[in-house]
Amino acid sequence: MNYQQYAPQYAQSASYEAYQHDGKSAETRNLKPGELSTGTTIMAIPFAGGVIMGADSRVSTGTYVANRVSDKVAQLHDSIWCCRSGSAADTQALTDYVRHYLSQLA
Repeated sequence: MNYQQYAPQYAQSASYEAYQHDGKSAETRNLKPGELSTGTTIMAIPFAGGVIMGADSRVSTGTYVANRVSDKVAQLHDSIWCCRSGSAADTQALTDYVRHYLSQLA
């Protein structure tokens, strides 16, 4: 799109170039060729008394939000937790297996 036709007075200024958009979101702007953003946000922050874990709750399929209320932080044992990211079915199955095997060892 030629922005000069809409705002010719800004076309020559340095600040005009700063407002040009490359069409990429902030999340995908720094991806390397072949990399794909899954869009999941998970985090863990250590502190003196333990760890605080958090995650978003949306499950998406491309740009479609398939489920808005998903629990991506799963308890595996009394004091073992994990954050899930990726295929919801696969990560759910994996955490179920780990939870089962940990209960056998406890």
